[in-house]
Amino acid sequence: MKSKLTEQQKINEVLSKVFSFLIKKKMSKTTQDMINKNPKVKRSVDNLNKGIDDFKEAFKDAYGDDFADRVEKELRKV
Repeated sequence: MKSKLTEQQKINEVLSKVFSFLIKKKMSKTTQDMINKNPKVKRSVDNLNKGIDDFKEAFKDAYGDDFADRVEKELRKV
């Protein structure tokens, strides 16, 4: 039987993978130009990046730096 903490950790790992993918995803020059030329889209991307940073900080606060660092290292391998 799985504990809720283990289920929550799995959920957090999936969310971390999604956010890491968004951060690491390489955008083509055309996409980057479209973002920079459209202020509304640029604000949305900036808000997304801020949200990712807030999530990472909250994850570290909730589970500790050591666990968060281990998860981050595992995600980099993926």
